[in-house]
Amino acid sequence: NWDSPDAVHRERLCSDILSLASGRSVVTPYNSDTFSISNGNPTAGGKTILPRELLIVEGLFMLLPGFSPMVPVLSVFVECRVDVALRRRLRPIMTPDYISRVHIPMFYKHVASQKHCADLILDGENVSVEQNATLILTRLNLQ
Repeated sequence: NWDSPDAVHRERLCSDILSLASGRSVVTPYNSDTFSISNGNPTAGGKTILPRELLIVEGLFMLLPGFSPMVPVLSVFVECRVDVALRRRLRPIMTPDYISRVHIPMFYKHVASQKHCADLILDGENVSVEQNATLILTRLNLQ
């Protein structure tokens, strides 16, 4: 089930984040440019990620315990309605029954419940991307 935190390889993710934070590149086990879940399996073919001055890690479960390694971090939660949050995750192969039976309950259980763990909560519907970016940069003292 792709909507469960158990679908993520936590140890590998944390190891890769620590490597990037230490200035070492990593090779992902899957290529996000060709990722497909239509057959239930991710498409193989790693992609090299180079370290940068600012590391942004986006993910459904990044605020859950055990997902973020101990590196200096600003955790951000983008708040929006469930239909907006799920829009980018929906695929043509997902039936309305699957969405209501799996996606929506998993959203509330594993994603919306992370809000209280964030250092910064952003409005994902009524505020522009630019305004939210300014808030993040200000919080990071980069503006």
